[in-house]
Amino acid sequence: FILFAQPRDIWRKRLATVGMPLVTASAIVVVVFLQTSLAEQSAQRLSFKEEARLATQKLEFRFLQYEQIVSFLERHHSSRPDIDSNHFRQFVNPIFKDFPGIKALTWNVYVPHEHRLSFEREQQKKHKGFMIKAIHPKGGFIYAPKQDFYAPITLIEPYNSNYRFLGYNPLSELTRLYTFLSAINSRGSKASPLVALVQNPKSSGFLLVKAVHTNDEKSTLMGFVVVVIDASEIVDYTFGGVDRKNYSVELRDITDAASADIYKEELNKKSPYAASFTFNKTFEFSGRKLRFEISPTEAYLQRHKSLQSWTVLAGGLVLSAMLGGFLLILSGRAEQVRQQVRRQTMELSAILENAADAILIFTEQGSIELANPAAEKIFKGSQKEIALRQVLDILPSLKSLTFKDLEKSFGENIECFGLTLDGESIELELALSHYDLANRHRYICLLRDISERKQVERLKSEFLATVSHELRTPLTSIKGTLELIKMGVVGEVSKECNELMDISLQNADRLNVLINDILDVEKLKSG
Repeated sequence: FILFAQPRDIWRKRLATVGMPLVTASAIVVVVFLQTSLAEQSAQRLSFKEEARLATQKLEFRFLQYEQIVSFLERHHSSRPDIDSNHFRQFVNPIFKDFPGIKALTWNVYVPHEHRLSFEREQQKKHKGFMIKAIHPKGGFIYAPKQDFYAPITLIEPYNSNYRFLGYNPLSELTRLYTFLSAINSRGSKASPLVALVQNPKSSGFLLVKAVHTNDEKSTLMGFVVVVIDASEIVDYTFGGVDRKNYSVELRDITDAASADIYKEELNKKSPYAASFTFNKTFEFSGRKLRFEISPTEAYLQRHKSLQSWTVLAGGLVLSAMLGGFLLILSGRAEQVRQQVRRQTMELSAILENAADAILIFTEQGSIELANPAAEKIFKGSQKEIALRQVLDILPSLKSLTFKDLEKSFGENIECFGLTLDGESIELELALSHYDLANRHRYICLLRDISERKQVERLKSEFLATVSHELRTPLTSIKGTLELIKMGVVGEVSKECNELMDISLQNADRLNVLINDILDVEKLKSG
């Protein structure tokens, strides 16, 4: 606006006085807004990071509890190897209530191949048609192929939905076999890779396996306690009290080179900004490395969004606008003052340039700072030439420049003589005054050339002297002669001549009065 506003010459001057401060103020407002916004984002990230950290600890602790369940079952079976189905049911049923995500709890007996037939006959007494079996790739069960040993299920809960899996040998499947072998060689529990659950092939989960040994010195392998876990239900239960619209949650098994999704929930699409808040934590779960990742959704970010930065921006822009208005008013007033000063300066310059009287401005040291054109005419030199002289050089009558000496002459017209730059003497009438400005004391001298007036006065004096001497003396003689004749000194005078002499004497008296009046008037004028 300032660049193109009219009139251009005035607004161009406001570019520095108004435009630059406004640009600077606006830039400061934007910088403060960005800093405030970054501080808000940092605080929001810290707040979410703390929430995410607590959520991760809660999930990690939940998985640890499932490991403790397996250890609890292992200790129970090692102390009571002859546990039956009723006792097993009563023992494990409370676990299902407190720990969602457990699809099944099983007791798998260790059976070497050489004991397979005798074991099957023994179990057939309890469960009709019992055999050690495997799952056919196309569905259904088949007689388990020969192995060095087997780990068939003999106890399972919940029983009603899983009784058909009695005798199922998980070692017939390679992934499960590897997990059971790892459990034999480990004192802790082992989790299988993510596998399809035999209860529901469309779902996947973990087998949490722990080998059970006798408590004697031989520590003979008795079998395995197995917990079948649907990890997605664990995540759902862990975050059951949280508004799920606020978070996107992922749980991955990263133990192997090809990671597997255990749980992936993305209720709302993550924006790049929301993705920058993502918090992840890797933790161990029975030999598996799990990575938990949690991100905020747009709903969470909007609800926790602070308006402080926008308030700062709005307030800053309002203050910038007020500053702009104030600067415009100030610059407008300054322009008015500038125009007025320029106008008055031009008027003073015109007065100085066209003044009939000479004007000199000089310092206490006698340096002439200013001389107008009338002074040039009187002293017969240019302003520069006059300024090179000391005031006493051209006005020797001043004698002293001290304030005490000059103070006597302030406000009075003084007749004195001066010298032109050529050294010619001139008669002047001088008036002095002074002023103080910005700690500077200056004298103003008004000069008028009175040489012609003095010449006229001299001529007038000569005229009066002539009148007084050359006219008055003959007139006195004429009057005296006429009075003598009238008195008859030269003989008797006729009546007619006597009348003529009276007229002549009257005119002589009138002429004498006239001459005296002229002399009196001049005396009054000269004081």
